[in-house]
Amino acid sequence: MMPRIGIDEKAFRKGQAYVTLLYDLDNSPLEAISDGNDTKNAGHCFSQLSQEQRDGVEAIAMDMSAAYVRSAKTNTAFADEKIVHDRFHVMKLASEAVDKVRRREHRKLIADGDNRLARS
Repeated sequence: MMPRIGIDEKAFRKGQAYVTLLYDLDNSPLEAISDGNDTKNAGHCFSQLSQEQRDGVEAIAMDMSAAYVRSAKTNTAFADEKIVHDRFHVMKLASEAVDKVRRREHRKLIADGDNRLARS
């Protein structure tokens, strides 16, 4: 049984050569590997698990790859409730959103002669 799994890509040569890795987060072993980092390759990793293993998944850790999300939804029941995106990517998106709002507000304030957000 593997209640918590992770799926991620790993570059293995210089350039854009990737493999998809699926691993057991509780016990650390690599459970499946596939060339490439798209939906098909992620699906190949899921297919290397037994149906019992896939049915027992409670959480799937991943970055925000649309390919991995699609594959998890195709291969795991109730995946929408099980996907856990990593903190790095969530915080990156939040920081970018805050910066976008700050820049927009700064432009509005500058138009009114207010420079309080400069260099912030």
